[in-house]
Amino acid sequence: MCQLLMSVLKEKVPVIPFNEVFVVEYHTSLQGWPNPFYAIDTDEPVDLLKVRYDEFWTCFRQLYPDWHRLALNTGAYIRPEYPDTAAMVNCCPVFATKERLITWLCRTLRLPDSVRNLLLLYCPVVQRIL
Repeated sequence: MCQLLMSVLKEKVPVIPFNEVFVVEYHTSLQGWPNPFYAIDTDEPVDLLKVRYDEFWTCFRQLYPDWHRLALNTGAYIRPEYPDTAAMVNCCPVFATKERLITWLCRTLRLPDSVRNLLLLYCPVVQRIL
């Protein structure tokens, strides 16, 4: 888990806090998806995950209405069948690299480059299979 990422999200998107937040490297055999790809995820129990994730991302989208445009400009993965929409996992845009994911998050939350650099250096990646 990345404490810095957790504290940034708690400050910038003040909703029900997660116990743990991760940058996740997903490996998938889904046709048409990049492999691996990166997104933000949690380790909440399944029954709490949907409610908390939906509430978090709803609040995120309201506070930062240009999130989608910034995701597309930062290189979010776009599914061919939906050419104007960023692909998502658990409501988080999907990126081909950790760097693009962190860059998008920092641009969207209007964080300084110093925070972006710290997140890139000290935020570990958790691997999962989708």
